[in-house]
Formats: sequence, C-alpha cells, structure tokens
Amino acid sequence: MSTSKKKIWWGIGAAILAIYLISIWQYPYSPISFYKNVEVTNAHTYTEEDILKPLDDVWESDEAIDDVTVNRLYIMKNIYDFDWLYQESAQLPPEELMMAEVRVEQSIDAAFSLALYQEGYDQETKSALDLFVTNLQHLENELRVTKDDEWASRKELQNRYSSIRKVYRQNAQSFKEFYNVYHSSRGA
Repeated sequence: MSTSKKKIWWGIGAAILAIYLISIWQYPYSPISFYKNVEVTNAHTYTEEDILKPLDDVWESDEAIDDVTVNRLYIMKNIYDFDWLYQESAQLPPEELMMAEVRVEQSIDAAFSLALYQEGYDQETKSALDLFVTNLQHLENELRVTKDDEWASRKELQNRYSSIRKVYRQNAQSFKEFYNVYHSSRGA
C-alpha cells in the first residue's frame, strides 16, 4: 500500500473516531455511548427542608402513625429522596431516572388507593388529592420521556432535567397542600 493510501485510511479512521467521540459526548444516553451519564446543573437549589420539612413533625407523632392517609403519604415521601434534586451539579445516569420513575409509579398507586379510601374526605380534600395525583402523573410522564429518549442532546437533557426539578417542586407543593387540607379537615 502506498503512503498516500495509508494517509487516506488514517484520515478516514481519524474522522470516524472524531465523529464517534463527538456523538457520544453530544448524545450521552445514546445506544452507542458506553458511559451513559450526563452532568446536570441546577439554576435554583432547593434543600430537602424546603420541600418536606413542614410534614416531618406531624409524621413523628404517635397519633398520626395509625392514620391510613398519613401512612400512605409517608410511603410516597421517598420520591423526593434523590441527591440530584438538591445538588447544584450532579451526575445523572439513566438508572437514576428509572428509579425515580418506579418510585413515582408506586406513589401513584398509593395515591389511587387513597382515592378509593376518599369517602372520609371532604370536598376540599378530594380536590387537593386530585391535584396531587395529576401532578404525580405529570412527573411520571416527564421522567419517562427523558429516560426513553436515547438521542436527546446534552442541552435537551439539561432543559428536561430543569423541567423535572420544577415538576418535582410543584408536586411537593401539591403533596403538602393535600396533607395540610387533610390534616385540617380532621380537626388536628
């Protein structure tokens, strides 16, 4: 093989390698990427106290433990137990999104079981529960779309992650609102 043909083949090989490296960097969750991970940053950092602190005191009381609604809500609390929700910068592999989606699905099941139990709820509590379930379903959809889109670019993933965090925040607000309405309707 002549020197010019070797240079051409080396050039083609280098171009293919460059395209591959750019592709796996640009599309970190793609099927061709071996290290499926993306670093995401948060414009607004929330703490766990910002989201769930108002409910912790109630859950710690012995009286609340025997309550079906409070027990189900306590189970649902684990959807907020992800470090990447509270960090300024975090690595986010697709497995974390999968775990979040599973927890949200479990929370939806628990919320639907509360909906079946809702005979004891007044109209305001039922409305707050409906809003909470709707927000859970929206969160599940955001997680699923992000997890399933293997060809999303880094920028798209960053935007979706920001959207997921906002939906988590909205969900936490409806979570607290439902519980507060329920708690006040019990006369506690």
